Amino acid sequence: LKQLPDWVKANMTLLISGNELAEYADIIQKENLNVYFVPEDWLLADKDQWMFTQEEYRFVIRIEDDLTFFVRDPETHKLSKADVSHVSDMFRECLEELLEEKYPLIGISSRGGNNFQEKDFVIGTRMHHIWFVDTDVYKKLKINLVPFKEFVMDDFHVILSYLRNGYPNKVY
Repeated sequence: LKQLPDWVKANMTLLISGNELAEYADIIQKENLNVYFVPEDWLLADKDQWMFTQEEYRFVIRIEDDLTFFVRDPETHKLSKADVSHVSDMFRECLEELLEEKYPLIGISSRGGNNFQEKDFVIGTRMHHIWFVDTDVYKKLKINLVPFKEFVMDDFHVILSYLRNGYPNKVY
């Protein structure tokens, strides 16, 4: 969370169970984060299902809490640690595309293999750690993640549901 810009932190809610509170207490207080307590038996798929089906928000950004962000040098393709301004720019660009309804599912890639990617983005691929989601499309597709929670393959199910129904995803 250290690399996230203040405007992202101010608008985020951390989903944790009561038994995780001690682990997150310092960062919650330091960053003044909103917290929503979920049942202790909830896994990531349960949290995602809850987030993506809330009526209150049309657009949701799902971020895993243990990420380090990198930027790729356009010449060498080598990665270096991103500063807060880089992360802010990445989030703004993804949000703009989501709001313009260009892509209903947008991701920022993890480090693994990204330094071998010469293009700035890929259409129609797996995304892991950060999802920008148009929840209207999610709900329209009636995606249910709960059956996948034990197999940790819920990300495949979401992405394939979008792709099979003609909704491309974009991953930076």
